[in-house]
Amino acid sequence: PEYKKANYESYTIQINDELIMRVISIEDDISNLFGSNTNINQQNGNTYRVYQDSTIDIPFASKIKVAGLTIRQAQQKIKEQLSTFGNLDVRLAFVNNSFTVIGESSRGVFSINKDKITIFEALAMAGNIKITGDHKNVHLIRETADGPKIYTFDIRSKDIIDSEYYYIQPNDIIYIDRKKSS
Repeated sequence: PEYKKANYESYTIQINDELIMRVISIEDDISNLFGSNTNINQQNGNTYRVYQDSTIDIPFASKIKVAGLTIRQAQQKIKEQLSTFGNLDVRLAFVNNSFTVIGESSRGVFSINKDKITIFEALAMAGNIKITGDHKNVHLIRETADGPKIYTFDIRSKDIIDSEYYYIQPNDIIYIDRKKSS
């Protein structure tokens, strides 16, 4: 099968995502105000869940709408909002940065440890597709703003590369069907 090409789009923050935020400043008062530590060796930060209204609630600041933004866009928006407190920088990361593999493969929840991870890398992390797995019927279940979408594709097609199925996003579920008996 042939699949249409799609440009890579950075994952955008969704409702119920969890973000860890770290406020960095040379002024201890600012770092302490937001619960961050200026010690670079520590990975301190506060965790925020994205509420149903698309916002996170940061103490001493108004609610900030982050759903629909990339991590970089959200960092910039929060930094601008908090700039009234002084010279600071903001670092955000996903707490729930993982994907799930089920079906005819090794099963489990796996961390996404870099900006982009391909379907092939994801399957390799999960121990690849078992001999009983159907390479022609790989399902990718992805949560979108319109609700969950299920994509079915043949992993053997070279057109997978650069298609909308090629890169895994946080919270994706990869399901491998069992081959049909003949």
